[in-house]
Amino acid sequence: MVDDYLIMQYRCKKGIFSHETALFLHDLCDRSPLKLMMTIPTGYNTRLLKMDDHYQFFYMKKEFHEIGKMSAQSPYGHTIAVYDKERTICDCLKKKDKLDTDLVLTAVRQYMRDPERDFIKLQSYAVLSSLSAGSQKQQVEAAALPPCRFGGGLEPLVG
Repeated sequence: MVDDYLIMQYRCKKGIFSHETALFLHDLCDRSPLKLMMTIPTGYNTRLLKMDDHYQFFYMKKEFHEIGKMSAQSPYGHTIAVYDKERTICDCLKKKDKLDTDLVLTAVRQYMRDPERDFIKLQSYAVLSSLSAGSQKQQVEAAALPPCRFGGGLEPLVG
């Protein structure tokens, strides 16, 4: 079997798996990503990789690029670079308009149930990613609420 994750990591050495791909690698969603998503430092050349519809890139300033980087296992058992859960949640909330909204909300709910979640780290990444701490907290809290009985939305039942 071909390990697309390892191949992409090899071809894009400075890339770190992120967003929907990182959600999958951290078991925060149950669906394999349609596109492999990576974050790369601003200015890094991915011209050849951009020709392939199988990849999606996000750019990050060099000084913030490696924050939250860790090693993980690809689905085929190879070591690859991925952002930790907290960085992934912040990145997904920041770019939610470019991602599958239902997938992101499900992942945030899953993260909130994780006994190893780290709210302090999540808060520090929110500040670093230029999200206000209040709006980040509200988005995380709203995503964790149970669905409303009648509207199917995320508003809590009142009274």
